Amino acid sequence: MGYIGKKPTDAPLTSSDIADGIISTADLANTAVTEAKIGNLAVAGAKIKTDIISAQTALATAPADTDEFLVSDAGVIKRIDYSLIKGGGLHTLLSTTTVSSAVSSVDITSNIDSTYNRYYIRIDGVRPSVDDRHLYLRLGDSSNFNTNGQDYAAINIKSDNDSVAFANGADVDHMRMADEVHSASHASLCADVHLYNITSTSLDPQVSTETQYLRANVPAHTFMNGRIDEDDRNFTAVRFIFHTGNIAAGVFKLYGVS
Repeated sequence: MGYIGKKPTDAPLTSSDIADGIISTADLANTAVTEAKIGNLAVAGAKIKTDIISAQTALATAPADTDEFLVSDAGVIKRIDYSLIKGGGLHTLLSTTTVSSAVSSVDITSNIDSTYNRYYIRIDGVRPSVDDRHLYLRLGDSSNFNTNGQDYAAINIKSDNDSVAFANGADVDHMRMADEVHSASHASLCADVHLYNITSTSLDPQVSTETQYLRANVPAHTFMNGRIDEDDRNFTAVRFIFHTGNIAAGVFKLYGVS
């Protein structure tokens, strides 16, 4: 609209002069809205920058591989799947078995397949229900554990007088990880178990263990190496069992080794 006579005094444009929805994103310059501007805008009394983050649902677990993040690629914002930036790591946790009441054995029968050539089992806080029991390891499948063909050699070191004991077995139904494990409530057997080629159809499965525990209330350490006879291959399960009595407590974690 034109004017007659003297030009009206200039007045700044206010928000009340602009109807909602009049300004579109096409009307904004590419660099017009900065982080500082977003931080100073308010929505329902809260700054937008804070509100955008804090008002969203928190992710309480690790992101899925297809969850996306925003990254700057030489100044260009792009989205990227979590699978491309997550740490691969050497060990991938596959399962956890926790014994809180006595069981006859701990059988790990899932997640052992051709995905990995090596598997690692971390054992913590194991106690037998009866004192002075030997801890055995057996390989098998989900329904049957090998009853023969297992060969092993072990060295047991005790802290009293630095005594060393040797144990071995040939064509037996177990591999011995520890001798005379103490059952007291303060006792705790911990072990690292490494499984090599146990699902192979052409290579002999091999096992190595390192176990720390109390033997007759004396600190002891056992190193064991074993293998399965070449006629028995492609195992998909592991059993831990005391030679008599039950497993009263313990945590068994299975990892795939990349």
